[in-house]
Amino acid sequence: MSDAYVEQPDPKGERGDKRRLAVLWRLLPLISPHRGRFFLALVTLFAASGITLIYPWAAREAVDVGMGGRTVEDLDLIVAGLIGVFIVNAVLVWFRHYSMSWLGERVVADLRRLVFDRILTLPLAWFHERRSGELVGRLASDVTVVEGVVGSELSMALRNSIQMIGAMILLFVIDVRLTLLMLGIVPPLVFTTLFFGRKIRRMTRAVQDELAQVSGQVQESIGAIATVQSFVREGYEASRYRVGVEGAFNKTLDLVRWRSWFYASAMTSGYVGIVAVIWLGGRALINNELTAGDLTSFFLYTFIVAGALADLASLWGSLQRAAGATDRLFAVIDTEPEIRDAPDAKPVPAGKGHVKLT
Repeated sequence: MSDAYVEQPDPKGERGDKRRLAVLWRLLPLISPHRGRFFLALVTLFAASGITLIYPWAAREAVDVGMGGRTVEDLDLIVAGLIGVFIVNAVLVWFRHYSMSWLGERVVADLRRLVFDRILTLPLAWFHERRSGELVGRLASDVTVVEGVVGSELSMALRNSIQMIGAMILLFVIDVRLTLLMLGIVPPLVFTTLFFGRKIRRMTRAVQDELAQVSGQVQESIGAIATVQSFVREGYEASRYRVGVEGAFNKTLDLVRWRSWFYASAMTSGYVGIVAVIWLGGRALINNELTAGDLTSFFLYTFIVAGALADLASLWGSLQRAAGATDRLFAVIDTEPEIRDAPDAKPVPAGKGHVKLT
């Protein structure tokens, strides 16, 4: 019998680190019936991500126009072109967001149906091993996690990857030395992400477990409210709930502290790299090795790369949580009922809606 939603000992919190993202491929059969909408979302995503890389180039041209003694008409032409790009980008973003959100909602609806259909066929022993309130809470939270991945985080990961690769290519085109110097901040950022990431993921799971237990307490208390009131146990249940809420609050505070240290460390590493780029870029500008527009666009492309890296680091944890949620949901779907129809079983004919006593 499946052990989905049965709490397993995990003292070191290593279980989540060993989850494989390959389990997310099991969502593909739910997406494939809507491949047309998915293809539209991908096309608009690639186009919108590519258009974003035009903005730093336009800023470079505008700065060089202002400092190079060119005419106002040249600047007007650049601004008019940017307005057109903004409009096209807005249309593409609308189609991408709508298509991916629709796809996420559709996949989640189908996934809910599959999970619930399977649950109705499982034996009573399966339910006796699980607290009903906690089971409902975990099922709901896992489906929500999957919805976020399909509807939002998948497109964000693709968008950030495209923008990061494109911006890196353009950075090397502008100046190789500055780009190599900028890449020097990547190892500290990677180390910081790996160091804090494992701890944060472990604490996030602890918070989710605590909240699931609190949710289970609420459902059990309300489901048995007649018994609670008959035995005058309102105070006890309220006290038990307060203890659970405070426990979740304290674990959440620990998580917030570690996240704060992570953000501070990552920002410090990034700012050190930016200061180094400013120093070397300023020297190149003074020596006429770069134009002011080149340096401006270099900084803007650098911010695009940094933002994409930060988002991808954050999305990595989300994808791991989604892998765990998907694994648990499909563990339920894959559970085979213990009672099956015989191969030669005949379906019971539909009733006529009345009972005849003989």
